[in-house]
Amino acid sequence: METKVKELFSTILEVPANKINDKTTPENIENWDSFKHIVLVSAFEEEFNISVEPEDVVEMYKNYETFKMIIMEKLK
Repeated sequence: METKVKELFSTILEVPANKINDKTTPENIENWDSFKHIVLVSAFEEEFNISVEPEDVVEMYKNYETFKMIIMEKLK
């Protein structure tokens, strides 16, 4: 499932998957701005039929590791 998360993340942000790791942040991915973050979270909600709480959305903007962790929790 982690691979699917990374693939979707990569596709939405238009960044090669090999450029994404746990230390990836909005500061080092040009396409990951606040607007694109909302698009990203919405795409994950739709793709996996989950709902992300507003406070989680804010937390997920910290880095890819946090983003992935929250999505994986929702999928359990």
